[in-house]
Amino acid sequence: MTVRIEINVKEAFLRIDDLNEEALDAIEDSIDDMLTFIDNAQAKRYTQDSEPEKPAGSHYRRTFYLQNTTEKVHVLKYEGEWISDIPYSNKVLGLSREQADIHRGRWKSQEIVEQMAIDEAPSIIIKKVEGRLK
Repeated sequence: MTVRIEINVKEAFLRIDDLNEEALDAIEDSIDDMLTFIDNAQAKRYTQDSEPEKPAGSHYRRTFYLQNTTEKVHVLKYEGEWISDIPYSNKVLGLSREQADIHRGRWKSQEIVEQMAIDEAPSIIIKKVEGRLK
């Protein structure tokens, strides 16, 4: 089952006083930064020794298959999706009600990462716009 986190930066238009072509391009470019934020928050930050810690007594060695098969996709000009499309991704990274018991509370659920992205989006977009307009 696919885990899909969608982002839409159209709301950013309401926060920018001087909307010119350069600002619009920066908003479009911020999609990549937001998808990278999601990718890092959800999968890329994990190593053999990082959180989530392995269950007590586990000798499992992470394969990083889940981490290495995520996609960042531009859907439309101001929209993008982060996708993990392997059969068990929802059991690890999906909605909290879909996560397997062993993963729930150890890996961030989809809802948590979506909220993190929503909270971080304004600063990502503003940083990108301000960098372009200097």
